[in-house]
Amino acid sequence: MTKIICRLSLLVVFLVSATTSHIHSRTSNDSDAYAQYQGVYDSVNNITNYLGMRYAAPPIGDLRRRAPRPPANNNRAGVQQANKQPNQCPQASAEHASTNPLEAQSSLNRRTDALGAEPEDCLFLNVYFPGDTIPTKPLPTLVWIHGGGYISGGADQYPGSDLLREANNEIVTVVIQYRLGLFDFLPGSEVKANGSLNAGLLDQHFALRWVQSHISQFGGDPTKSYYLGGVCRYVLIAVIRGLKRWPTACAFTCLGAGSVLQHVVAQDGQTSPQLFRGAITSSAFLPSHCSTRKSLPKPDCSSADDSLSCLRGVNVTVLETINTNISADGFYGTFLFVPVVDGTFITQRPTESLKQGKVNGKALLSITNTNEGATFVNQTNPITSNVSLYAGTLFPKFGPEQDRKTAEIYASTGAILICPTFYLLNAFPNSSWKGQFAIPPATHGEDLYYYFPSLAGPGLEPPAFNNTQFLDAFSGSFMAFVVSQDPNDKIVPTTTPFWDKYSNGSTVMVFNQTADGTSPDIHVDTADASQLERCRRLRWRPPQLSASNKSVGIPQPNTQPNLYFQAPTGEASTNLQEAQSLLTRRADAPGAEPEFLNNDVPIIDLGYAQYQGVYDSVNNITNYLGMRYAAPPIGDLRWRAPRSPANNNRAGVQQTNTQPNQCPQGPGGKASTNPLEAQNSLNRRTDALGVEPEDCLFLNVYFPGDTIPTKPLPTLVWIHGGGYISGGADQYLGSDLLREANNEIVAVIIQYRLGLFGFLSGSEVKANGSLNAGLLDQDFALRWVQSHISQFGGDPTKVTIWGESAGAGSVLQHVVAHDGQTFPQLFRGAITSSTFLPSQYMYNDTIPELLYSEVIAQSNCSSADDSLTCLRGVNVTVLETINTNKSASGFYGTFLFVPVVDGTFITQRPTESLKQGKVNGKALLSITNTNEGVTFVKKANPITNVSLYAGTLFPKFGLKQDRKTAEIYASTGGTPLEQDNDIMGESIFICPTFYLLSAFPNSSWKGQFAIPPANHGQDLYYYFPTSSLFGPVVKRPAFNNTQFLDAFSGAFMAFVVSQDPNDKIVPTITPFWDKYSNGSTVMVFNQTADGTSSDIHVDTADASQLERCSFWHSVGALTGQ
Repeated sequence: MTKIICRLSLLVVFLVSATTSHIHSRTSNDSDAYAQYQGVYDSVNNITNYLGMRYAAPPIGDLRRRAPRPPANNNRAGVQQANKQPNQCPQASAEHASTNPLEAQSSLNRRTDALGAEPEDCLFLNVYFPGDTIPTKPLPTLVWIHGGGYISGGADQYPGSDLLREANNEIVTVVIQYRLGLFDFLPGSEVKANGSLNAGLLDQHFALRWVQSHISQFGGDPTKSYYLGGVCRYVLIAVIRGLKRWPTACAFTCLGAGSVLQHVVAQDGQTSPQLFRGAITSSAFLPSHCSTRKSLPKPDCSSADDSLSCLRGVNVTVLETINTNISADGFYGTFLFVPVVDGTFITQRPTESLKQGKVNGKALLSITNTNEGATFVNQTNPITSNVSLYAGTLFPKFGPEQDRKTAEIYASTGAILICPTFYLLNAFPNSSWKGQFAIPPATHGEDLYYYFPSLAGPGLEPPAFNNTQFLDAFSGSFMAFVVSQDPNDKIVPTTTPFWDKYSNGSTVMVFNQTADGTSPDIHVDTADASQLERCRRLRWRPPQLSASNKSVGIPQPNTQPNLYFQAPTGEASTNLQEAQSLLTRRADAPGAEPEFLNNDVPIIDLGYAQYQGVYDSVNNITNYLGMRYAAPPIGDLRWRAPRSPANNNRAGVQQTNTQPNQCPQGPGGKASTNPLEAQNSLNRRTDALGVEPEDCLFLNVYFPGDTIPTKPLPTLVWIHGGGYISGGADQYLGSDLLREANNEIVAVIIQYRLGLFGFLSGSEVKANGSLNAGLLDQDFALRWVQSHISQFGGDPTKVTIWGESAGAGSVLQHVVAHDGQTFPQLFRGAITSSTFLPSQYMYNDTIPELLYSEVIAQSNCSSADDSLTCLRGVNVTVLETINTNKSASGFYGTFLFVPVVDGTFITQRPTESLKQGKVNGKALLSITNTNEGVTFVKKANPITNVSLYAGTLFPKFGLKQDRKTAEIYASTGGTPLEQDNDIMGESIFICPTFYLLSAFPNSSWKGQFAIPPANHGQDLYYYFPTSSLFGPVVKRPAFNNTQFLDAFSGAFMAFVVSQDPNDKIVPTITPFWDKYSNGSTVMVFNQTADGTSSDIHVDTADASQLERCSFWHSVGALTGQ
């Protein structure tokens, strides 16, 4: 038997010690070693085991409920034999009560069958590596976190040798232990003040850092990288376990996958160094994360001056009895001692972190079982007569409205515990895979036997479907992911087909058996759409709270589907928490988050309404969401300039803690030809978007701190993009902008009418309404800012307007509005990102008149004496269908309902106003992306005749202009498709930006976003890194480099504050940025060729591109620009 001695270096709490070298001899000279361990070789499996190695000091005495500490130096003990499984942490047993004791405040009966207490000295781990010598080639490392409902389980239950065999001995495995139950997850403000919340998670975190420091000594590869950017080459994996214990068959719910989720969202996804590159979850149960203002009952310590110090002195057997009693009295299938939002390690509800893309790790593989919930519902005496009652009992903070809504959603279905997995998958766009374990009955925990087929213990069975092909395929997928972060990169061939990423069509790999149970049935499917809808409704659109609720501070029902999913499973049929005074309900406002407080947030009286915001303690920002700035543009106010809101003071103080509804939306053009070239009618689409309410003229305001700033701050107004047809304020978090500005600004996010609701044109609209209603909404919002922003701490004399795409196009419109004579001046500075300037015809041009005729024809108003009055009476759903149909029928990549020259607000073609210097504002910062046009050119069956493409894009071109355009772009040397891309990108986005810059001589700056592929819109993720820009999932910046992010966003924020990007708020790596007028200077924001570092440098504008822009300017009368 080969014996290997490893000496372990001393750890520092939450810091990684110096890198240790591989030790192949039996001795070492490390001066800071704390112990020497000798493993044992398993010749049967050809695996070396190191069992029961200490990774932290015993958490006893004063170290109870504190973060783990480094082990004491124990070298005097000599070489310790690591050949025995460690003692488990103190456990609790399980039973199933049919009522929930948290509904009443009666004392809890003590259990008489509590397991004998295990010693608290339990912070150990096991390491397994292949062979009898330390691998010479560092291997990927798998860290297993055991399950047990946060209250039971240990490393001894999970033989790491199983995992190595499944990985063909190509990995190293670590199995860790951590504190459980009230020993690690006791909540409360007293623990926060005098101890450590989530001590069990901190144990796991400490063990992961141990792996960082020491796994190389066992042949594992931590793959350390540069400062704050290290990515470790090992995978964090766990399952929710269904563990059978004797003498009764009682199901345990385990936290393993839940712990993985906690580490994914830990420290806002900014754990440094990164402790894992990949994560695997099996049945990711996620209990509710509540605020921690009060602790659970304490044993004879209530009268102590320091109750937590008193608890630290209580005998372990007493605490274990309390642990078991309280846990067992929980509502059936739930657990009491679970992680909380502690404000440090877990900063907010995990679903919010996932939604914002604040995650650690680079890739995810997640699997759920078909029937997850059955194990946790009382099958003997179920609450079947009233599903609403069951929901309210499971979630004691629900009110009657949530109870009823849940019953409505689940009237035709069962499972509820799968949604957290989908939330996880969505947080890893393009790098996550979803599986489904479906071997009947596919209840919770049954997949565990397929990961650990040699799992030991009384009452544990081998896999029910003990088929070699299935076992190899199922476990092989996980091990392939461990080794290469891709389940398709198989270690050995298996029967699993190609497993596409979840983001590609909600793909799911189903692991099942044939109906006769004789063969594997492993196939690709898609996620159940109705299940996804239920998950979406639970998470994204929580029902409002009932007026019958009594107090404040409850988590929304879109937290996780399970308030108390914890401990030796609760067995009661009612829930004590429904009656506990510390968990009462709120009645004042919808949508409040537990970490967003509004008790002391100022009430702002705008004259027509009073609004109270909500304080975001995590970001130290106060939000006022969904404040009305104009009357609802409905009925006779359709296609009219916005009006002031009606006085609504009788409604009292309104809570502004909910994002506003978006204005009615529509798509961009999808057609291969341009319908504006001919006057044939447009076919209706059958996939019209869901209608949003027209009452949408709202805005959001964000200011730093929890009180109104006493010193007026520069104000940034963000105008969203979306082709003048889509978008809304809810997509853009003003908190992102404030953080980038070091909390030195106030931010306003506005909404405006879109599509035909905001940009219907023609002589009829001119005569009996208002052209460019969407632009007038924006102008009205800017005037609102002038009147009211001082009440929020903003300075109305220091307003900067900023937009991207159509938002940047809107900025251009306000720059040229009223021939540059807007009064009063509404902003001092303007920022444009990808300035969008499509064809902007006179309102009575044949093309706008054609569009108007098509709209009235499709709404049956053609024969009306007053067609616009008729339109105002048409149902909004009909108009939205027309909006969608016509917009989608436009030429690919174009938008039909856009601003026009109206003769009043916009007096002439914008390029003419710019040429004449008729502009509002004093300074300009503009940025374009390198490849603006790619997004808007059809890749499937493109128009390869460049002359034809130009004529199709600009229907007023003649053959001369078509040929000239083709001639000019042929000189670029690109393929016909690349030439089409350049025509679209330069004519619509890049050249208008240069026209703008020239209109601000000596006070404008030009930037270029060049992070590959630098397509249109990709810079948005760098302005709003935590915002859900184009859906419920936050997509993080592709080049997530802190130096780059600070430099890029910092330049914009410096301009907002001082109108000069060089006047940096905080130091960044951006060099001096000269004005554009000084040699056509451009600041290029890029990354190095190898993608590892920032490349931000000064360049000059492309002379040949500027020449092409001169051509486009010369044909502006035909392009309508």
